[in-house]
Amino acid sequence: MVVGDRIYILRKELGLTQKKMADELFISYQLVSKWERHLGEPTTEMILQIIDRYQLPFDYFIESGRDEHVNQEKEMIIRSFIKSMFESPDIMPSLVQVAEFSSLSLKDVKQHFKSVNEITYELFAIVDKKIKLEVSSQVENSKDILQIFIFDMSPMLYERRIILNVLYTRPYIKDAWTHFISNRYKKLLLTHQKVEVETKLDMAYLIEILIAFISVWLKQSNPEPLAAFQNRIIQLIGVDFTKLFGRHNDDTYSF
Repeated sequence: MVVGDRIYILRKELGLTQKKMADELFISYQLVSKWERHLGEPTTEMILQIIDRYQLPFDYFIESGRDEHVNQEKEMIIRSFIKSMFESPDIMPSLVQVAEFSSLSLKDVKQHFKSVNEITYELFAIVDKKIKLEVSSQVENSKDILQIFIFDMSPMLYERRIILNVLYTRPYIKDAWTHFISNRYKKLLLTHQKVEVETKLDMAYLIEILIAFISVWLKQSNPEPLAAFQNRIIQLIGVDFTKLFGRHNDDTYSF
């Protein structure tokens, strides 16, 4: 099932006309019509906007494959897309380029992905699953938001610094990536109950600051070591973990 079909089903389930959905998404109804008739496809940013607007699961537009061979081919295409971005700093790679980096034909690639936007969205969905697995449990354990960021999230990001550098620096994908990662972190961390801020607005500001730290850090071609980055955050934010977490002096984190 292609994206346009899923948009049609979603619209019908919500009882919306094409015009009503278009109004809610701040676009023209002709655009919704084109999607549903397979005459065009929403951009990655628009897919993210639809997911946010209607509170959909992030993988709503991804068809789960039961065929192992199909899954392997899709993974190969995703890896080839990443490789093609390394080779293309300024212009979005085409499906032709992605096919060249894989052992698949262009026809095979198009059987799984109709556009580069679809590949981009699936790549983000893969990242989303890893964030949920590695960060959600820390949120549920009622850790402080800064502790989660410094000691749980930062190591996860540092392990993926090579691909994240690409996502943060390629002009054709960085805006969609930043929008995605900001919303996902906010949704995860705003579910956190025991925090040292008084309002959700305060927390929203804090999260934006932390995301800015990530962006500056991972945009560097050779990011500073993890321990140096963690110490930098502690120093710049002025965190006193002995007070924040009630730790004794001999039980504080040091690098």
